[in-house]
Amino acid sequence: MFQRTRSTLPYICRQCRAAEARRTHTTTTTTTSSSSTHPTLPPPPPPSGAAHLANRRLIAIHGQDAAKFLQGIISNNVRAGDTKGFYAAARAQRRLRLPARGQQGGLARAAGEAQAQLQAGADAAGYLVEVDAAEAASLLQHIRRHKLRAKIAVRLLEADEAGVWSVWRESEKWTPYAGSFESAAATPHGSSRHEADRSSGSNSSDADSPYLSLIDARAPGMGHRLLLPRSTHPSALSAAFSGLEDTSLGSYTVRRMLRGVAEGQAEMQRDAAFPLNSNLDAMGAVDFRKGCYIGQELTIRTHHTGVVRKRLLPCRIYALADARLADRPADIPLEYDAGYAGPTPPPDRDVAVLRNDRKAKNAGKWIRGLGNLGLALCRLEVCTDLKLTGEGTMWRPEHNFRLEWKGEDGAAVGVRGTGVGVKAFVPDWLRGRIRVRKEAGRVE
Repeated sequence: MFQRTRSTLPYICRQCRAAEARRTHTTTTTTTSSSSTHPTLPPPPPPSGAAHLANRRLIAIHGQDAAKFLQGIISNNVRAGDTKGFYAAARAQRRLRLPARGQQGGLARAAGEAQAQLQAGADAAGYLVEVDAAEAASLLQHIRRHKLRAKIAVRLLEADEAGVWSVWRESEKWTPYAGSFESAAATPHGSSRHEADRSSGSNSSDADSPYLSLIDARAPGMGHRLLLPRSTHPSALSAAFSGLEDTSLGSYTVRRMLRGVAEGQAEMQRDAAFPLNSNLDAMGAVDFRKGCYIGQELTIRTHHTGVVRKRLLPCRIYALADARLADRPADIPLEYDAGYAGPTPPPDRDVAVLRNDRKAKNAGKWIRGLGNLGLALCRLEVCTDLKLTGEGTMWRPEHNFRLEWKGEDGAAVGVRGTGVGVKAFVPDWLRGRIRVRKEAGRVE
């Protein structure tokens, strides 16, 4: 027998290792001083652009039970034979935890029923599920764990088999599934997926179509999501995509953050994110009329009986030493500065959002940033003018907020009046979708 040797390294549990890996998977700068060297920030997004999303991967699920299987694990409604793409979330329970405190298994966008050429020669139609590339392997394992006796086949497509693109034109708030900007039918935000289907003229998920497309309806103006074979460029598919400026993943991220749209596990953190806190209800990823799925009980109970007091919001950071901004926080606009060289929070720390006064009331948690933009999980009645209950809001126009975290020596960084200021914004599309609890009237 071999003798087992004792390791001299400290034991780190699997959950802590995973949390450390997620903290390092980010594009946020690690500098905390304006005098330090900042990485090159991406340029502002163009009015009309096409971005290849190299941080997204595709999982193919096909077989006669594909629709039934997905119906049991994702938060949106899946109908067999429906060829239109949609947005959904998947949640998974972890062992040794209460069922209501699950992990968010990853965002999924099922891009219609894909044909055999994109699904390794499968005879039956199925689904292509777009997921975060960093979590694709673990999500694939999660799907196989729940497969049981379902008659499905699952595989992760290689990066060179199919690519994910985002295309948009600022002049077009909505774009149809068919891939033609000119034939777009106006669809108001908040309408159901099937209402959007009826308003579009045609369907790009047909068998003879060279690509799959769907409206990115998470927020107004997000444009089109395209799934293209191999290294195909959108301009080679249709004249409707001509004139689009090639842009980077970073510019797409800026555009997305300006609209307050979170994406991937770095922004909807596993073991911590809740679908309603991440605005998935407002983005059409949750069907509250749907029956049982993993995590459904807590989600539906919170929707009907509770108030979502914390939500992910777009934020702008600035130096508190800049009196032009710090003295008039209500006048600070939400805009991206590609030349920003001010202080930024580190990506490997838990960063708190605090009110910049003597009481230092906790107002939320910083999630991720890029330059002077970012996303934070904010307490709505502290950071914004939203009134969720009869108690009203504690926010005042003169309130300043700051970011604070622990340094390498354990001391607090960003104490009152110094460091990084932050202002949260409620996008118009989200403001109209937030439910306000109605107070019951008194019975005389």
